Amino acid sequence: MAVTFHKMHGLGNDFVIFDAREQPLGVDEVVARSVADRRTGIGCDQLILLEPSSAADLKMRIWNHDGIEVESCGNASRCVVALTGAMSIETGGGLVGGMGHGSDVEVAMGEPRFEWDQVPMSYAMSTNPVPIAWGDLEHPVALNVGNPHLVFFVEDVAAIELDELGPRIEHDPVFPERINVNVAEVGPGGIRLRTWERGSGLTRACGTGACATAVAAILGKRTQSPAKVSMPGGSSQHRLGTGRADPDARRRHLRIQGRDRPRRRSRVSAETITLGCRLNFAESQTIARTAPPDEDWVVVNSCAVTAEAVRQTRQAIRRARRERPDARILVTGCAAELDPGSFEAMPEVERVVANTHKLSSFLAR
Repeated sequence: MAVTFHKMHGLGNDFVIFDAREQPLGVDEVVARSVADRRTGIGCDQLILLEPSSAADLKMRIWNHDGIEVESCGNASRCVVALTGAMSIETGGGLVGGMGHGSDVEVAMGEPRFEWDQVPMSYAMSTNPVPIAWGDLEHPVALNVGNPHLVFFVEDVAAIELDELGPRIEHDPVFPERINVNVAEVGPGGIRLRTWERGSGLTRACGTGACATAVAAILGKRTQSPAKVSMPGGSSQHRLGTGRADPDARRRHLRIQGRDRPRRRSRVSAETITLGCRLNFAESQTIARTAPPDEDWVVVNSCAVTAEAVRQTRQAIRRARRERPDARILVTGCAAELDPGSFEAMPEVERVVANTHKLSSFLAR
């Protein structure tokens, strides 16, 4: 199965985007983690899956680098608007509105939530400020802008050892769904921000982190709307106001605007035929990406859980030869591991690769 994907980034926060609106694509924690791996997969901060929606132009699902599905992503929303032209996106964190302005893209992230059970937190407490300290970091603001965030205002963001404090705070039991950690420095030129992103670690930019920080700074009268937020990957503008059609003028909606970088559309360079488990599916994508682009390959990733699975592998090989008479056929997976000789004897097969070498099958010649 040849799968087309888009590789995009917003301010250095990078994504692999699969469009499954017409052809469904199965993604789970194992697949997402394999695709996101920067050594053996495609590599990204988040995997994005686009699906049909009855409530918006499309539905966007998001998996972090660690394979955990999350609710919202501001930079991914901007990339999806730039890619598809969608004006409304259904996410796990609510509806997101989108609009293009030439090379700039603006998305409306909805209303920030400050209630302790909406962040969420494990028990009732103040969220502004939170009465907990982690080392020198104290008095943060907790809020949800589609996903949960803590914002610490500090004198010097560079002095904070976020790579050490970030994971400690992320996994603190007070946050049952874990949390994103932001340290911000407010100055005359705007807000400087560093983010430890839940499930991804230190990132060059975090759209919802910038949103959460801008909200906390504006409502705390540390700065005014619109607020410029500068991150290692670039800067974005954040505007807090009421929704255009919102009958309740007290409700505050956040908009994020920034310039997106050129995208690259890619296609895996070999067709893959996958039998068996979901892990096989994830590995097949990695195998196919290592195929030389100027050669025509079919990779059959086999399963040996039953005799029927082995029979289906042989059928898939013969069918691939009929449909792709000039292709070179490689067989790997559990069936090939258990009985390589029987597959090497098939006239259709050029190469059999053991499971232990499958992820570098085209490199180890």
